[in-house]
Amino acid sequence: MGWMGRKNDQEAMSDIEVQSECRAIIENGDRQAENVTEQLPEEPNEMEVMQIVEESQDGRDELADIFSDSESHYILLHDEYFLEASRVFEQEKNWSALVSEARDLINDAKTQRIGVFNHFTIRLLGSISDAKDIYSESMGRRQDREDDAEITGKEDEIIQIISDRLSLLMKSKMELASRENFPSLVDEIHGYILPAAIGLLQSCLMAHFLDGCLSTKGTEQLVLMLACFSELCELISPSEIPLAIFHFPDRLKTVRILLRFLLYVFRTNQGNQTTGNGS
Repeated sequence: MGWMGRKNDQEAMSDIEVQSECRAIIENGDRQAENVTEQLPEEPNEMEVMQIVEESQDGRDELADIFSDSESHYILLHDEYFLEASRVFEQEKNWSALVSEARDLINDAKTQRIGVFNHFTIRLLGSISDAKDIYSESMGRRQDREDDAEITGKEDEIIQIISDRLSLLMKSKMELASRENFPSLVDEIHGYILPAAIGLLQSCLMAHFLDGCLSTKGTEQLVLMLACFSELCELISPSEIPLAIFHFPDRLKTVRILLRFLLYVFRTNQGNQTTGNGS
C-alpha cells in the first residue's frame, strides 16, 4: 500500500479540505488577475499583473494562514517505502540528510513565526500541492499495474507549471531585492518552498519506484525538478545578494550541496539506465 493509503481517514480528509480551500483561493486570485489586466490601458507583463494582485488580493491573508498553520503541503516522509526507494543509485544517506535539513528549515520557520504572504510563493505552493496529489494517484495506478500513460502526462504538465512559476519567482528576486518585502520572500523560500519541494521530490521518487527499480520517466522528472530547485538554492544565497540590500545567514548551505550532488547522480545515471517501468 502507498504512503497515502497509510494515512488515517481523519488526516486524509484534513489534507483534502486544506488543498481544496487553497485551490479555491488561488483560482480566485487568478480571476482577479484577469480583471486587473482588463482595466490596464496597455498590456503589462505577468509579473506586473501578479504584483498588483498581490497588493490588492482580499483572499491572500486567508490563504497565507492556511499554509502557515498546516503541514499537509510538506509531506516529508521517512517510512519504509521511501527508505527502500531512496536506495536507488545508493543515495539513501543523501536523501535522509536532505529530509533532515527540510525538517530543520520547518522548525526554524515555526520558531521565527514565519508566515506566507508573497503571491509568487502562494501560487508555487499550490502547484506543488497539486503535483503531490497527482503523484499519489499515479503511484496507486502503477502499483495496481494499471495503464499510467494518462497520469504520466499529468505529471509532466504539473512539473512544467512548477518550473514556469519557479522561473517567475526567480525573476522577481532582484526586482524585489530593493524593496522591504524581500526579506520575507527569502524566509518563505527557506521555511516553506524548499521543504515542500523536498517533499515533492520524495513523492516523485516513490511514485516511479516499483519492483526495486526507478522508471526512466521517474529519473527524467527528478532530474528536471532537482535542476530547478538547485538553481533556486543557488540564487537565494547570501553571496548573490549585495550586503547593502540585505544580509541573512546561509541556511541552505547543506541543502544546496545535497541537491547539486543528487542532480549529478541522477543525471549521470539517466543516460545509463537500461531498465524501467515507465515510458
